[in-house]
Amino acid sequence: MLGSELDSGVSEIWRTGSLQNRKLGNWEGMRVTKRWVEIEELDFFAELEALCDEIWEEVVNWDRLARETMGMQLVRAANSVGANLVEGDGRYSHKEALHFFYIARGSLREMRLWVRRAVRRKAMNAAKGTNWLERIEKFLPTINALITTRRKWLNESKQR
Repeated sequence: MLGSELDSGVSEIWRTGSLQNRKLGNWEGMRVTKRWVEIEELDFFAELEALCDEIWEEVVNWDRLARETMGMQLVRAANSVGANLVEGDGRYSHKEALHFFYIARGSLREMRLWVRRAVRRKAMNAAKGTNWLERIEKFLPTINALITTRRKWLNESKQR
């Protein structure tokens, strides 16, 4: 689900159990269920968690100055993305969910900053930094789609 779904796709994903073979505008053949799929069950969330674990494994090996300045900030930002997505997804109110999704997006952008700083300051190698930045960029459209969808649902509920 890395960033290719529009708001209608995201709302459909939340009502289905599988994320396999989904392409923008091509949703036929999916088994639609009525249960809400928690954000932790989505492929993109598993990929986010994997990146967070990689960040941890990298940062624990940095020298003390790098670890206590850039490293701690990077780890906190990375952990904040997933935590806020889960908290927002668990809220009944669309307005509350949006609040947490905005924080998650900001934390994802903060991750970009700290990865760039770590590469520039030679705390980590450029190849790994580039890989992480590419992966971070793939998460942004997905979070934006979550925000767009919840904003749409909020506006629809106000019109009722």
